[in-house]
Amino acid sequence: SGTSVEVLGIIGSRDLLSDNLEATLGRIYSDYPMVSHFQIGNEFDNPKINDGLKMDAKQYMDIFNRVYAYTINNRPDITLVAGATMTGSNGAQMLSDMIDGGLNKLNPNKVIISMNIYHVEEASPYVIPLSRLSGFTIWVTESGVKNPAEHIKFVENSYPTIKSLVRAARMYWYALWAGDSPSDGDYDFGLITNATTANITERDLFKALTGGI
Repeated sequence: SGTSVEVLGIIGSRDLLSDNLEATLGRIYSDYPMVSHFQIGNEFDNPKINDGLKMDAKQYMDIFNRVYAYTINNRPDITLVAGATMTGSNGAQMLSDMIDGGLNKLNPNKVIISMNIYHVEEASPYVIPLSRLSGFTIWVTESGVKNPAEHIKFVENSYPTIKSLVRAARMYWYALWAGDSPSDGDYDFGLITNATTANITERDLFKALTGGI
């Protein structure tokens, strides 16, 4: 039997804040016809990963509602993934503010809710805002622990609790590859190293997921 890879496209803040958003969406959708799911921003309130750009929930939802309207009218085959809230104590409040901006009024068959959660204690505050999102699919689009020796233990011990608390249909690890040197800040998150060479090194969690252990 064959295997396949599902690609999740991400439209970043710079594109979302472009002068002609609808034209930008049309170009992106046209350039990537194989992508059926697009995440609209990621941690949009975090300038460190968004070229110095930052949006609050109101500004983001004004843009997201435009993206939703354009997509429904022009590419109804595409499913949108709402921008993931940032890990930490403010994530649940950000999601609540997004709901106040109309997130819960959208078609749950066309929008997936996403969040980044790295610690079990970050999941509990989401229970209340998620109660306002009945029928929506939930994805945790970033998760994990930095120490490679703890990767498997984190999945075994923390994933079930996080998944239950936020009713996540999917849990994504932070990074398959995050550099080849400890000087790369997220190097220890990576499930593989030496990805740019012929001698890829597989860490234990990667081996476990692919049947290598």
